[in-house]
Amino acid sequence: MKYYYKFYKEYVQSVFFTDANKFLELAKDNTYPNALNKDCCVFSNVDLPLHYITICWDIIFSKYDEYKDKYKAQVQNKKQENDKIKDFFITQQNLNMDIISFRDYANYFYCIEEDATASDCLFHTKEELIKMGHSEVDIDLYCNAEKFDYKNVERLLKEGADPHTEFPDELNCIYRIGAECAFLETELKSAMFDKDYHFNPEEDIANLIGLAAHEKMYNLLLSACQKFNNNSIHMPN
Repeated sequence: MKYYYKFYKEYVQSVFFTDANKFLELAKDNTYPNALNKDCCVFSNVDLPLHYITICWDIIFSKYDEYKDKYKAQVQNKKQENDKIKDFFITQQNLNMDIISFRDYANYFYCIEEDATASDCLFHTKEELIKMGHSEVDIDLYCNAEKFDYKNVERLLKEGADPHTEFPDELNCIYRIGAECAFLETELKSAMFDKDYHFNPEEDIANLIGLAAHEKMYNLLLSACQKFNNNSIHMPN
């Protein structure tokens, strides 16, 4: 991990733990360094703008009402705190809080390479799968979801691709993405709800980015099949 100054580390911690009061105090006392808008020095091989952490939490907390009753109040509070930090980035830094390139961090969560084929994702060539009776749009949907290509996934869904299509070995697009949501949610649960949690910046933020990427994809897939909305498989235990 790159070396970064103590106050950078404090900024990262306050944003990761959605401590709006601490973050705003730092911004006031230290005069917020614009360099953080380009990189907060968490990863050694790729820049991570500080506000990307807030965008990730925004994606995750946007559906806080789906959490079980045990966590609803805590998640709602964290969402409100995250919104305060988000407002700072919008009003004080003029940053776009709707854009994040998850592909830039593909080495930090489960994500198939951009040039991967059906054989890489589904263990059969596209031609073999079509002979089995699968449609090309369903095959492409599964592969593009694995690549986190949101633009092509949205296009394929509009063309009628079915996220629930079952491929050989019980591979299913929406289940695959949802299962990873559940795993990463479990990995982050202590960071979200344990006040005494020991922060590991690179690992925890990698999990955060991974969860946000999967949640964004899951929500996109779910939008095409709302009849399954009450059967979400990635709620916290």
